[in-house]
Formats: sequence, C-alpha cells, structure tokens
Amino acid sequence: AGFAVFLRAVGAAERGVAVPGTPEELRRRCGVVAVEDDGFCGFWCLAYLLGVDLPKALEKVTMDLESSRHNAQEARLAGRHPSAEDRAWERLWNIADAKLRCLRYRGSHVDLVSCELQRRGIQDTNCFLTHSELSLLCARLCGKWTPVVEVTPDFHASEETGDHSMLALAAEGVPSLEAVLPDNQDESAEALRDAGWRLHEEGYRLITAEPVSEGRPSNRAAPDFDDLRQMRPLIIHLGTHYFLLDSTEDVPEPLSMEEVNYGANRGFFERCG
Repeated sequence: AGFAVFLRAVGAAERGVAVPGTPEELRRRCGVVAVEDDGFCGFWCLAYLLGVDLPKALEKVTMDLESSRHNAQEARLAGRHPSAEDRAWERLWNIADAKLRCLRYRGSHVDLVSCELQRRGIQDTNCFLTHSELSLLCARLCGKWTPVVEVTPDFHASEETGDHSMLALAAEGVPSLEAVLPDNQDESAEALRDAGWRLHEEGYRLITAEPVSEGRPSNRAAPDFDDLRQMRPLIIHLGTHYFLLDSTEDVPEPLSMEEVNYGANRGFFERCG
C-alpha cells in the first residue's frame, strides 16, 4: 500500500487509478525503474544513471575512487579521525572491488562480499549502501546531483497501532478536515485519534519523503515535496530497497542484469509494497 500511496503523492500515478502490476507497465506509465534485488541495489541505481551495465559501473567506481580510497587509513595512521567522506570512499571502493571479483560466480554475492570486507578490516561489512553513501557516489561519478529520497509510508506505526492521530495533525489544508473534526475543535488526544481514523477510512495516508543532504550542491536549496513532484530522476529508498523514478518520455532499454533472476520482480514488489 505504501508503494502505491507514494507514487500517487509524488505524481507518478493517477489518483483513483490502479497502479500497474508489472515492472514493464510501471516503467512505461509511472516512470518506476525496477532495480535488481540482490543486496547491491544502490550500485544498480548508479549503473542506470551512468547508462552502463553493473560491471562497468563497478569498474568506474574503483577507478574514480582509487585516488581517495587510502585517505581514511592515512588519517588513522597519522592519529587523526578520518572524515565521513573519506570513510565512505574507502568502504565504497572496497565493496565495488569485492563485488567485481565475485561476478564470475553465480548466485548471491552478499555473503562473499561481506566476508571479504571483514577480511580487509572494513568495519561496516553491510553491502547495502547508506543514503549518504549513495548520494555522494552518484554526485561524484555522474557529475550532477540526483536526489536520494528516504520514503517512510508509516513512520509512526499507525497501521499497526490503529492510532492515526499524526494523520490528523498533518492534514492541515485538507478540505474535508473541518467536517471530520468535532464542532468544538477539541484538540484532545481522543478527538485527534477520531479525526485521524475518519481520514484513514476516507482513504488518506500519511507518508514522509526526505531527501538526504549529502551530495547536494551548496547552492541548491533542499527540495520540498512539490519540487520532488517535478524532479526526475529520483532515487527512492522505500522499505529495504532502492529504486528509481524517471521520466516516462523516451523510455530506455531495461537495466542489463548480470544474470537471469526470475524471482527478482517478485522480490521488488515485496520490498516496495
């Protein structure tokens, strides 16, 4: 549900119209670029933005970061605390290099790469890129800023608890809110819960969308939600997966996968649904 709500909110899907059920139709009608669900989806996003396949994207990462990958270790040897960027370049180079070395093996490479990172002394052995790492990497290799947006469909766990008070608080400006709230505009917790429940029953949902600041040029203001509705491409982090939103005009060829994975599409929907 959160996947469809976000697509409608950001203008990628029409309100009142069912979201397409296949990756091909999602790409053609909504601009959703389905990304391989193999633990390296951040690198797949980079490959798409560069217009190359995954091996070429990984090679570009290792070549571009070659001059920066030792900065963190040099700082440690000098008794200094390495900067966040230097730690990111160190980790990203090692993930890309280890992944490249695994490409000759079929199957999942997450455990292999994680073990190799541990052997090399990298503290964070998780292959999944953080928002900051992905934003910095794309800005550096693509030469332009592509927003990485953290989307949370149910930040306050309202679906689990049944308490939609935050939905009512966030609904300022919704035409039907005055009709939903009690006549005396009581701001008590009970009134807010009731208002939120009524809005939820009418089909309203609360989602948050926050672009990360890393990688954004200093002369660019943080985009608001209206800006995001106009900006393409976007890298979206929803659930435990990255995917992209791009223009539906001049749809390019699908991403070139390194191996056939018939379960990838199902995994994509499970992680984004």
